[in-house]
Amino acid sequence: MSWTLCIDFGTTNTAAAFIEDTAATPVVVQLGADGDVMASGVFAESPEALLAGDTAVEAAAGKPAAYMPTPKRAVGYPVITINGYDLDPDVVVATVIREVLDRGVDAHAAATGDTSKPAQLVLTHPADWSPQQIRVLFDAAGWLGFDHAQVRTVPEPQAVMLGAVGTNPVAPGTKFAVFDLGAGSVSVSVLTANPSGTFDVLASGADPTVGGANFDGIIRRWVDGHLQQQYPGVLEQLRQSANPSDLRHLEQSITDAKEALSVQPSAVVHVPGGVRLELRRQEFEALIHADLVKAATLFTGTLAQAGTTSHDLHALYLTGGSARIPAVRQMLAPMAPPVVTEQSRTAIAVGALMAAARGQASGYPAEPPHPGMTGVAGSVPAADKSSGKRRWVWIGGAAAGVAAVLAIGGGVMVMTGGSDAPAATASTAGDPEADAAAASDLIERYVETADTGGPDELNPMRCADKQWVVDADHPLNPPGFENTVENVGTVSITGDTATARVRYVEAFNGDEKTRTYVFGLVREADGWKVCSFRPQ
Repeated sequence: MSWTLCIDFGTTNTAAAFIEDTAATPVVVQLGADGDVMASGVFAESPEALLAGDTAVEAAAGKPAAYMPTPKRAVGYPVITINGYDLDPDVVVATVIREVLDRGVDAHAAATGDTSKPAQLVLTHPADWSPQQIRVLFDAAGWLGFDHAQVRTVPEPQAVMLGAVGTNPVAPGTKFAVFDLGAGSVSVSVLTANPSGTFDVLASGADPTVGGANFDGIIRRWVDGHLQQQYPGVLEQLRQSANPSDLRHLEQSITDAKEALSVQPSAVVHVPGGVRLELRRQEFEALIHADLVKAATLFTGTLAQAGTTSHDLHALYLTGGSARIPAVRQMLAPMAPPVVTEQSRTAIAVGALMAAARGQASGYPAEPPHPGMTGVAGSVPAADKSSGKRRWVWIGGAAAGVAAVLAIGGGVMVMTGGSDAPAATASTAGDPEADAAAASDLIERYVETADTGGPDELNPMRCADKQWVVDADHPLNPPGFENTVENVGTVSITGDTATARVRYVEAFNGDEKTRTYVFGLVREADGWKVCSFRPQ
């Protein structure tokens, strides 16, 4: 039995739905204590123990510094730093997807009796994401055993529209706008219906300085101002000696109050120390007025970019948690046709499934820069549901700047080099013995040069989209660090991809440990390049 799972990886919340190939109605997946959505955050106790979903939220209550609530905002950076560890973005996103995949498989099995994984995975993304950012989704799915052909992506505005109109026919050329005010940003897209029953994006724009997280910060400043006037001792305690748990409870109370103000005239912020501060909706909307003006300017600017006006729109759809703030609708109503606030938190996942069913989802963008990733990724260990922990490949370490670090256990191997770097391995395609020897030689040089210099030395040996940028003013290597390759195992080559198991000795201040990693390589124009590595 073949089925498709869609995951709407949002900034603060993630939703999912699945559909049978022979069915017409998507089924929403229940993801956690909050029902049809789960938090998108990731908890990193260590780089080898990453959590997502309810277990991550629970763990964060005792150690807030190890929790990143909005990892989606960091997609596009070379690394995502959580709890002092620099993690590969693919792995962080894969942690979230894995949690949803587990629950999706369970939900599908409960409904059908079929315990197989989905034949296809559909993932959503903002309309303005670059191909590089979209590739992170494909690579994350690769760690879970999905090859590129099994993964499709759908821009969020198109999914919103399909989820909104359902199977109702829309005349080609009809124009709509989607105004998405989420936690991390505000985005606007103008779309037109096409003859195939889906929608094309005419223009899109985003402003990362406006969003629900920024509104939380504005309320926090309001709280601090009132405490300064009325309870200066409580403010001093918050700033100087509050424990992480109290600060997290304050942050959550601020978010709860913001959301409550969408449906009631006032809300209370609970401050550690027993202080209760009442915030009225009118006051809150005054506090965020400047941000709402910026959002309105983005709306009119995106319309102009699309070569249309509000009079040409059939409807304006509001989505995102902060779009429910009454002032948002009141601000946009005079500028647009009927304004529809989308209340369902799963509408994007459902709409993306419809897009995929109609053949309107997209495959891997451009030429895959490292198509061998999924060949290495297929052996990611299964989740240990009894402990709630999952183990992943990780790239990270406590180094200043945006440095690439391969960390193993307690040690750190900083991937660095100098300007007189050796050239990447020359192409040996067509000679299997020389091909394997060249790949082995590259891995050995890669490991042994990783403890000696700056990024100029390693980047020529890395895949094109895995280049590292660091601040040259900061040291990258811990003193006393040295790596010595003991053995490069059999190199397994399939076309232009290769894998090899590598054993080496990691020495740090006299303490030696033997490590084993699996390296993934891809043949590029000038020879083999290192694209991935994971602990064995």
